[in-house]
Amino acid sequence: MRASEVSAAVGNVMGQDLASHGFIRRRDGKFVRTVDEGIAHIVDLQRWKGCSSLRWGVSLASVPHDWRARPRFHRTLAVPLYDPPMDFALGNRIIELRKRVVAHFDHGNWEEIGLLTGFSDLITRHPRLLRSLSWGDEDYDGNVLSVLRAIGEQEPATIGIFESYLDEKFPGEAVYVSAKPAEKKVTFAPHVFHVPDLNVEPDLVSVMMPFAREFDPPHAAIKAACVENRLRCLRGDDIWEESTIIQDIFNLIFRSQVVVVDFTGKNPNVMYETGIAHTLGKHVVPITQALSDVPFDMRHHRAFIYLPNREGFAALEAGLKKKLKQFALLT
Repeated sequence: MRASEVSAAVGNVMGQDLASHGFIRRRDGKFVRTVDEGIAHIVDLQRWKGCSSLRWGVSLASVPHDWRARPRFHRTLAVPLYDPPMDFALGNRIIELRKRVVAHFDHGNWEEIGLLTGFSDLITRHPRLLRSLSWGDEDYDGNVLSVLRAIGEQEPATIGIFESYLDEKFPGEAVYVSAKPAEKKVTFAPHVFHVPDLNVEPDLVSVMMPFAREFDPPHAAIKAACVENRLRCLRGDDIWEESTIIQDIFNLIFRSQVVVVDFTGKNPNVMYETGIAHTLGKHVVPITQALSDVPFDMRHHRAFIYLPNREGFAALEAGLKKKLKQFALLT
């Protein structure tokens, strides 16, 4: 196809003046740039609709088949500088799929789904996916999401293969609320409170501490650290949905990805709530003004010790900003 065979109309793509790059518009609506007698660059307006900037890269899969046998044509396409927005419905399916994968998949399941979908290389070569699964690392959830997104963007139909595989392998699956993967899982039915019909909210951090006024400054420091990482922060006195406070507390812990517990003063309610959080498999972040306030059988967990003054609260906020950053990557 020569330059004389295309329309001379020149236009813009979301603010990018293609004329400045030597492009002209073909009859089919695509913009092309010619070099000698061959097409050097092709911009598919429909595929990249919504992208405000472009870069150049090779993508033979997008070159029409009849051009590939003609070596005089340069097989270079325009690709977006950032990913085009994902279809909303597909994105929601991937987010829901992530929860099921984190709840059930082991190394064998990843190997099987790789064979079924043709994405074995992507799965095995991911630098963190299988390693974080093996070690029960906190970033496994985020690694699962990045792999599912990459697969969904390349072949959206494979998301249905994932869903069918999970339906077949894990029929009647239970709700999974723990933050980390585990090889062995248990089902329990509490008598003191009922299990709510709620989902885990990856951006929710709950705070377990006394409601006394002297705890307002550390509470403010925790909230500031959450805001910095685009996480939501709730304490028991922020909600009133049930007839008993313990049910509200249980619901809050159940929904949370992270639970910050302040052991200062050896408050028995905080101890009880910490036990609930540990049982539900949440990420528990202990803080305290004195190490002696941490129960003996929990001192093997690292706790952030802060002083009850302005400098101490500032240090608490800075320390939690850094700690919570790893959980922000999971949202």
